[in-house]
Amino acid sequence: MTHETDKTAVKPLRSIPADIQALFGDPPLLSTEDPARYRDMLDRFAESIAPRNIIEWLWVKDVADLSWEIPRLRRYRTLMIERRRESDARIEYAREYADDPEVYDRLTPEQIEAHRNAPTLDTESESARLLIYYLPQYETIDKLLTSAELRRDRILRELDFRRERIAPLLRKISDEVIDASADAVPVAAE
Repeated sequence: MTHETDKTAVKPLRSIPADIQALFGDPPLLSTEDPARYRDMLDRFAESIAPRNIIEWLWVKDVADLSWEIPRLRRYRTLMIERRRESDARIEYAREYADDPEVYDRLTPEQIEAHRNAPTLDTESESARLLIYYLPQYETIDKLLTSAELRRDRILRELDFRRERIAPLLRKISDEVIDASADAVPVAAE
């Protein structure tokens, strides 16, 4: 599902002054991500914290961006394996119906032959095989995820140092956003 990114259609942020919004620039969203959800999250952070100066505003923006990025990276780790499993399932189907010209035309003979003697797909063993196959990419995404979490935590610690009550509020909202994002992702049926 894609979302319209026309700036005139997006309502202004409730809690963020226009000059601060201009400083923030465009949100770090993919074309498939909902700008309204991001803006609501950023508004929640701003309302909870009520930043007192430009540094605190920038920290709120950074925490919002990182809180948006963390669930995205978690989804990427899973999607990387799921997409390959879907591809393998299509090849399995094509192998089963190799004599059907409509199916056969979608894959090259080499692709079908390469998988002709492969064992039938098994959800757990196939996922484990794909994890090993994609381990370098998986580890890269995991490093990016760890980096985003560490940066978010570092900002929260700095806020905590500067303002005793700000960091717990930001952490609570950030955790709620991350948990809500995780709950919104449908679980794949096996």
